[in-house]
Amino acid sequence: MGVGADTLVYNLLADDNTGGNGSDIWSDFSVAQGDHIDVSALLVGWNGSSDTLGNYITLSYVGGNTVVSIDRDGTGGNTHQPATLITLQGVHINSLDELIDTNNSN
Repeated sequence: MGVGADTLVYNLLADDNTGGNGSDIWSDFSVAQGDHIDVSALLVGWNGSSDTLGNYITLSYVGGNTVVSIDRDGTGGNTHQPATLITLQGVHINSLDELIDTNNSN
């Protein structure tokens, strides 16, 4: 996206598993530069607490990339299924807490 802190904001475009956003690749995501991802508009019934975000967002490390998956209605919902939302190329984020801390620190 560019040098410096970037913010990717996902808006609700359709009522599917990714909110109509499909799956993206972010090739220069940088924790050090303060990059952010905002998925709040996609989360059905989320109370806004970082303590419950793990019910909606999961991270996996695949082939040198961090894959961010979303379950729009959380683990207790039956309408939406988990789907890959974005792949952070060449980035290894150890936990959702690390990503949350990065998003809240800037």
